[in-house]
Amino acid sequence: MARCAAELLAWNRRVNLTAITDPAEVAIKHFVDAVVPAPWLPAAGRVLDVGCGAGFPGIPLKVVRPDVHLTLIDAVRKKISFVSHLIRILGLTHAVARHVRLADLRRQAPRPVFDTVVCRALGPLSAWLENAAALLAEGGSVLAWKGPAAQGELDALRRPGDPPDQVRLGDGRAAVEVKTYHLPVIGGRRCLVRITPMA
Repeated sequence: MARCAAELLAWNRRVNLTAITDPAEVAIKHFVDAVVPAPWLPAAGRVLDVGCGAGFPGIPLKVVRPDVHLTLIDAVRKKISFVSHLIRILGLTHAVARHVRLADLRRQAPRPVFDTVVCRALGPLSAWLENAAALLAEGGSVLAWKGPAAQGELDALRRPGDPPDQVRLGDGRAAVEVKTYHLPVIGGRRCLVRITPMA
């Protein structure tokens, strides 16, 4: 992880990859926060990181869970160039970075292929959840990092009378679990939302 952080800060001087440049903040917000859902990833699972930016949360998850097969996507080419560089210098196997938007990947995918889709700082759930869920294999889940607005975003996916542990997803429903935690040292309440489409 130290090499990854050093590369991030070095590249960030030339290419705008992240607004977080304080080493302590980088360690906590980019690395510690990224690995929170590692226990939720299935063994040797196929993971998609949507809007990966500079490789977070995907790269730290891959470092602590080398068994997973990771695909990282972003619409910004310079960020994908950096992520491809990280994959190469860290010697990560079964990891690939692609310059593609989520909606385009959904159109290109011949069938649902991922066990887990992870998304951090991608905007409100209502803007992208349906496209992400369409890429899930049966039994798969979407994991979304959220702040204090998490409950409001989930409520926007419900109608009056809907169960609090479910949201509407296209013509169906999805089960919802929310894990609340605080980041060490800098504080800050975070929510990790797991959304699993129901058969």
